[in-house]
Amino acid sequence: MTSLIHVNNLSIHFGDFIALEDITLTFEKTNGVIGLIGPNGAGKTTLISAIIGQLKFHKGFVNVNHEDVAYCPDVPSFESFLTPKEVLEQTIRLRGKPVKNYKKKILDVLKEVDLIKSQNKLVGGFSRGMRQRLGIASALVLDPKIIFLDEPTSALDPFGQKDVLQLVDKVAKNHVVVISSHNLKEVEKIAEEIIVLNEGRLIYKGSLNSFSRENQTLSLIEFSDSKISENLDYILKENNISHILVDKAIKFEKDEIKKVLSLVNSYADYIVRIEREIFSLEDAFEAHVKNRNKK
Repeated sequence: MTSLIHVNNLSIHFGDFIALEDITLTFEKTNGVIGLIGPNGAGKTTLISAIIGQLKFHKGFVNVNHEDVAYCPDVPSFESFLTPKEVLEQTIRLRGKPVKNYKKKILDVLKEVDLIKSQNKLVGGFSRGMRQRLGIASALVLDPKIIFLDEPTSALDPFGQKDVLQLVDKVAKNHVVVISSHNLKEVEKIAEEIIVLNEGRLIYKGSLNSFSRENQTLSLIEFSDSKISENLDYILKENNISHILVDKAIKFEKDEIKKVLSLVNSYADYIVRIEREIFSLEDAFEAHVKNRNKK
């Protein structure tokens, strides 16, 4: 399969700060959603900026046809006196294309993002959600093969988030959509594959299900006091029991339940609940990052 983008040994430094180090990955899909996740400062936006040609590399290279790539920032901004049609026409002109060849495409894209009824209204009166959809329309109008969306729901209310995620799902039927997000529950709903960055390094690329240990069940014990869970965190580490500390709760593999219960006996009066739950992307992300940081 021919790759859309190939990133090879890419490193980007800002003075003494290492933003990305030795990143190698390939984008080969023809459609679907890829989640790009990582803590703040992990290098997500830097990677996107490098791919779309906005940053100078310290070393390495990116093979990409920029005609195949589109980008939408977290908070798209447009001149308030323009209409959606004029915004898309401007996008086309900036790429050096004749607008007359895209008249039908403009209307089709505005319909796809549910802005066709607002095509002649001024953007200055648009809500954040409408501006986000217009940003995605601007990315779509030249029919790219891959679209990068940087935190597309970060500035939206829950209703706006839902609308944008539904739009992303629809767009991904005919394009590759790479969505950078801090909201792991959001990524878990729509992505099939994920790219995980931590401290400027690639720690995983592949199936989301494989990363989050599909269908694995965890046991959870929650306490009334976070100091108790922190004490247990220390005890489990001393006993080499793999686990995740989440505020007042401890999560661990279900096969370890007998060992853990024998260790929490003296804290029984502080137990609020014991239950089982599916290992989520958030659990997997925390476990991978913690394991990486120990090395």
